[in-house]
Amino acid sequence: MKRFSIVMTILLVSVFLLSHSRAGEMRTWRSGKYSVKGEFVELSDDGDFVKIRKDDGKLVRVPLARLSQEDQDYVNKTQSAFVEDEETDEDNEANKSEKNVKPAAKVKQETPVGPPTPLTSFKIEGTKLVKFIGSEKDVVIPSNIMEIGNYAFENSRYLNSVVIPPSVKAIGKCAFSGCQFLTSATISKGVTVIPYALFNGCGNLTSVELPEGITVIGEDAFYGCNSLKAIEIPEGVKRIGNEAFRNCSSITTVTIPKGVEIVEYNAFIGCSSLKSVVISEDVTEIESYVFENCGSLQAVEIGDGIKKIGKCAFSGCRFLTSVKIPKGVTVIPYGLFNGCRNLTSVELPEGLTVIGEDAFYGCNSLKVIEIPEGVKRIGNEAFRNCSSITTVTIPKGVEIVEYNAFIGCSSLKSVVISEDVTEIESYVFENCGSLQTVEIGDGIKKIGKCAFSGCRFLTSVKMPDSILEIGSDAFKGCTNLTITAPAGSKAAQYAEKAGIAFKAQ
Repeated sequence: MKRFSIVMTILLVSVFLLSHSRAGEMRTWRSGKYSVKGEFVELSDDGDFVKIRKDDGKLVRVPLARLSQEDQDYVNKTQSAFVEDEETDEDNEANKSEKNVKPAAKVKQETPVGPPTPLTSFKIEGTKLVKFIGSEKDVVIPSNIMEIGNYAFENSRYLNSVVIPPSVKAIGKCAFSGCQFLTSATISKGVTVIPYALFNGCGNLTSVELPEGITVIGEDAFYGCNSLKAIEIPEGVKRIGNEAFRNCSSITTVTIPKGVEIVEYNAFIGCSSLKSVVISEDVTEIESYVFENCGSLQAVEIGDGIKKIGKCAFSGCRFLTSVKIPKGVTVIPYGLFNGCRNLTSVELPEGLTVIGEDAFYGCNSLKVIEIPEGVKRIGNEAFRNCSSITTVTIPKGVEIVEYNAFIGCSSLKSVVISEDVTEIESYVFENCGSLQTVEIGDGIKKIGKCAFSGCRFLTSVKMPDSILEIGSDAFKGCTNLTITAPAGSKAAQYAEKAGIAFKAQ
């Protein structure tokens, strides 16, 4: 009987020791002015509470946030050790049964991850990660998290990399904004929206893995990520938001894939290393300033689905050499290619109705421009200082050529204006110093002031009887000019008054 009692005692002690083998050491825990002596038992699933066994055996729950920093660090360290021990136990069990189990097929992991970052490094509410409060450089978000809140990691000074697991379905705005030492981010399948300013100002971010299923890349999402060299936009994205990649000055290529319908204003403005752009046929609109000041851009391929291009979309792309505008675009907007000084060829589509103000201002390598029939208006300064163009034909359909439209086209030698044009506004061909011949169609009614002023090599202008008004100084400085027009016409009267040689038709 005595031997039986000893055996039972040993068994009970063994069971007790085994059941408590993972408990922490007996220590004094402090919370403000209060303290308790006990051992660490476990951390709650949400990471908010610590369970402690007092020296009298009673269990107490203490909010983690109220413990001293030393105690919080101890919990963090001990919890990590527990995880490692559990993984080791699982591995040992697996090894024991390996001989009796057939090898399983290998499963490809969607995202390779390390052990999850301890829950004590986060403020968590239910399944929402509210705030990162740790100091880890490499963070793997725990797999029980379904949402990352607004500003959760904003301005985290030490964060170097982050892996977001498939359990996360939503990320709040500015969640990683201002993490200046963040270099890589992996977003697993499950997230559908890259929100406003998610990585805004992450100046050392070099790589981002975006999953399938993304439908929106929001405003300012990658604004100022000037170390980001490549971005692969998944098929299925429908909208790229305002300034989404603004000043991403290391990106070299961009492909807007199938599924994208609109690229919003300033989306890639200031991407100074960007060299080539391919825009799929699903894109219907490129908003204003999208590629403005992409100073290295050389080639752009625009899909046939485009219906609208916003103002200044390619303004300041000084190394862009050629562009084909697809059929369906009806307006060349304000400043579209302003300052594209190496642009040598542009193919404009049938169906175009307007060439807007400043559209090709300063495109001084553009040698030929073929304006399609059907254009009704050529806007102010549309071709100003296009100093390599040699000939211009204003075709049928054009009703008005607005002021300064071709001013400063210093290589322009001949101009033909169709009978549909009713007005040439002021200064349209001023200082076209090589212009020699102008043929004006029968529909013209008005020529504005200084329209041909400074065209010192202009020798011949044919004018119809339809002209009703010629502005002051319209041909000022054209010392070699002879005007040919019907006798008694307004043009004949103007020539006599201005002292210009006249020849009757």
